Amino acid sequence: MKTNIISKWTALLLTFSGMAALPLTVTAAAGDNKVVTSSTTETGQTYRSNDISQAALQVSGNGVIYTGTNITLTGTAETGAGRYGAYVYNRGRLDLYGGSASTTGSVTGGAMAVRVDGTSIANLHNVNISVMAGNGVLLTTSSTVVVIGGTITVSGSNGGHCGVQINSSSVAHLENITINIIDDGNARGFGVWGDTGSIVSGSGLSITTQGFRGYGLSLTGGAMMSIYNSTINTSGTSAVGAMVNTVVDGVTSSLWLNDVDITTTGEGACGLALGDSPNTTGITAIYATNVRVNTSGADASAVYLGNRPDGLQILEIDGGSYTAANGAGLYIANMNQTNFSDEYQVTIKGGATITGTVALLVEESGDNPQTRVTVDVADNSSLNGGITTTGSTNTTVNLDRTTLTGDVAGSNSGTLNINANASTLIGDIIAND
Repeated sequence: MKTNIISKWTALLLTFSGMAALPLTVTAAAGDNKVVTSSTTETGQTYRSNDISQAALQVSGNGVIYTGTNITLTGTAETGAGRYGAYVYNRGRLDLYGGSASTTGSVTGGAMAVRVDGTSIANLHNVNISVMAGNGVLLTTSSTVVVIGGTITVSGSNGGHCGVQINSSSVAHLENITINIIDDGNARGFGVWGDTGSIVSGSGLSITTQGFRGYGLSLTGGAMMSIYNSTINTSGTSAVGAMVNTVVDGVTSSLWLNDVDITTTGEGACGLALGDSPNTTGITAIYATNVRVNTSGADASAVYLGNRPDGLQILEIDGGSYTAANGAGLYIANMNQTNFSDEYQVTIKGGATITGTVALLVEESGDNPQTRVTVDVADNSSLNGGITTTGSTNTTVNLDRTTLTGDVAGSNSGTLNINANASTLIGDIIAND
């Protein structure tokens, strides 16, 4: 740890014979970092590091707790741990109340305002976080973080930025946070990303992403995430409000949403998305209750399910509304796959409404595809915009006490079965070539 002798002198009073006392103030030089290896409590301190080997604040050791109130942390180095505001590892614990953690030096990536790994813990309460080219908060190796209040702002142009990233069987709880991801380049950024067996819960979140393929929520690799009473806004081509992938064979990635508003404005964007990870098996699932999705970009769908060879995708919608101004309400696409058996199971209930230029669009291409799509619509829910299928997909739509408005157009090379019970169908039936 660097020691600045000058910083120990807050003022020097010089007195000369026959002269009045003159105050001389000596300002501490910026640049000191702090390494904590025994439990410490502080208030109002400022730590900064430009040393590539050390963060502005480092906490490590089993049972070692650093408690700080209104602490200011800044990592200014271009590489190494000096890019971190705070680094907690080796079973350490960090508790921050107020203050800020930021990075200013790295423009090529890898900066982190707060990094937690090695089965460590961080509690961040009303801490304001800002990062250039990196992650606001990163968890790895079975660590835990609780973030309540405050803001997280991540910007840059090299892509892969993340407000909060949770990896390697770590656990995160996020509450009443404003997360802004600003990507001024051609690569995606993430508001909250859960990966590799992680567990994430959140409520009262306000997430905004700007830029190409920005994702408000993203999870993969067997992660589980539940988000309540939150708002997600994305703007940018191919942006997604919430994306679920599997990537790893044989695992399940699941997302639960309740009372969430999602708005996307980019071309080819979508509100909710499952899949797009070819050549893997496994299950991806979204369970959405009282979620409201609005998309307005060209070819932007409210919900997208796609490209899951030999996998299963589950979408359960209970209440809420899904509206695509210039695209499909629900778009299922298995494109350019060969000899794979995909399965899509969709349930729409609780008075939910699906609205688009076409309410349900199922597309398939490739050699010998064996896609099976089942859509169950019930409980006074409605599809507004009709149904269209293409390719050799096998699609079954079961309507139970619901309304379908718009034409039904099925492909001659596939099958489209519509079973209706106590339902209303308004439109024509058309056979596609």
